[in-house]
Amino acid sequence: MKRSINLIILFIFPIITFAQTYSGNVLNEKKEPLGYVNIGVIGKDIGTVSDVSGHYSINIDPLFENDSIRFSYTGYTPVTIKVADFKKQSHLISLKPQVFNLNEVVIKPIRIEEKKLGNNFKVFFQAGFKDNRKGYEMGVLLKIKKRAILHNISIKVSNCGYDSLCFRLNIYKETDKKTFVNVLRDPIYVFRKVPKSRFILNANLSDNKLNDIVVEGNTLVTMEFIKDLGKGGLYLASGMIGAKSYCRKTSQGKWESLPVKLGISVGAEVEK
Repeated sequence: MKRSINLIILFIFPIITFAQTYSGNVLNEKKEPLGYVNIGVIGKDIGTVSDVSGHYSINIDPLFENDSIRFSYTGYTPVTIKVADFKKQSHLISLKPQVFNLNEVVIKPIRIEEKKLGNNFKVFFQAGFKDNRKGYEMGVLLKIKKRAILHNISIKVSNCGYDSLCFRLNIYKETDKKTFVNVLRDPIYVFRKVPKSRFILNANLSDNKLNDIVVEGNTLVTMEFIKDLGKGGLYLASGMIGAKSYCRKTSQGKWESLPVKLGISVGAEVEK
């Protein structure tokens, strides 16, 4: 007796989706262009930074229809829109200044000491920006028990492939594990011509509109690429022991802890 064997052959066709490009402009409350705005799908590695004229262009895959896209800028109230709705509407986004409530000032004598927070060591390893991606951000977590006034930042560069650097310094308060909220009221930019070799990049944090930057509790200090600098790379001196370091690949993306510690240190007056 012969048995017939029926073979059912399944052809599996991959579902191919194509990311679409969406372009627009970001304005302030006076309908003026707002440059260097962080734009990205929340929690995903999809994002960008608007240029100096407020223009942006972002590629979004249809798979993220149910996610949300956020537009944020230091000192302004963020705008969050569901991706599906964002695709249907005008891509002209307007941000309004954030209203800050002034806390009651209590004057009392305190004891302070000058400290160098973060990591200040020789070159053991290199870690940093392999390519030039707008919104790429990295920094160190400062362990602060009480309050501190941040005065200056030192970034120990081990290798630089650019003639000049353009980035933004961000200061975040740690609110939960790998969750940080920007505490600045005004952005801090660094534009500097630099040598293509080892050097220490110093920036004065007191030269901004806030005068004194006062923080309390664990604080993440980062540098963020905001402009296309062309081909090159930026690497910092790194080690295995020191202040914990974090990075995220693009605006509004997830923070990830780095296996090495970055050569970033901050001069501060720390409350005892």
